[in-house]
Amino acid sequence: MQAAPFSTVCRVWAPMYRQVTLAAMMAGRAGNPANDLVAFHSLLAAWNDYITQHNHGRPIIFLGHSQGSQLLIMLLQRTIDDDPVLRSRMVSAILPGGNVKVRKGSESGGSFTHIALCRKLGQTGCVIAYSTFEGTPAATSFFGNPGQGLLPTMSHAPVALEAVACTNPAALAGGSAPLASQLGGATFRGLFLARCRSNGTATWLDVSRNPAYAGRVPRLPHSSPRFGLHIFDINIALGNLLDDVRAQERTFLTHGSR
Repeated sequence: MQAAPFSTVCRVWAPMYRQVTLAAMMAGRAGNPANDLVAFHSLLAAWNDYITQHNHGRPIIFLGHSQGSQLLIMLLQRTIDDDPVLRSRMVSAILPGGNVKVRKGSESGGSFTHIALCRKLGQTGCVIAYSTFEGTPAATSFFGNPGQGLLPTMSHAPVALEAVACTNPAALAGGSAPLASQLGGATFRGLFLARCRSNGTATWLDVSRNPAYAGRVPRLPHSSPRFGLHIFDINIALGNLLDDVRAQERTFLTHGSR
């Protein structure tokens, strides 16, 4: 549901890997470093197979969500961030719900040394990352808070100089903008508004109902201060993400990595 629409803008490669199950996470068993590393090494094996046997030098877009985003953060740290050749082939990384971190007041640092956040349409070699909430996240939320995450051993301890990254896929340069959402098989443009917000500790993509469409905005279930709109992270901004990728591909094909 989340990955298939990207087949309109790229050739999707979606390997199966050994995940930590949702039941294990909810039971508090995801903090076992050995279990988390089983998941990562499974993904790493899939990446090594892809890059050596199937990529053939093509540009790459990394796409994940939740646990997948956290594992891709680790993959980018170990295989892409310090490799200028592979970085030059990275069109973008879309990593919502994974707590990408940056130095406070900066577009990089934290999770990555060389890979920065996407801050303008068509920018390439950068990261789009956010977690969606209706209102302020709880201090105990898995998302938006440094040091948190569904795979605790994949998140560093909270650091005073770090913040969780937020890039608004509808307005990469900042500010409020309407979302192009795909929910329940239907497309909704402009029914929701989004902007990045921070309360000093948490940073998140704040989603609100557009008052111009009163009475027409669908209810979003499964929203809570701890989880927010996590399961909708991609779908609530899917049209915007596809527009972002199209612009990045145009830049990449014209100028290469920028």
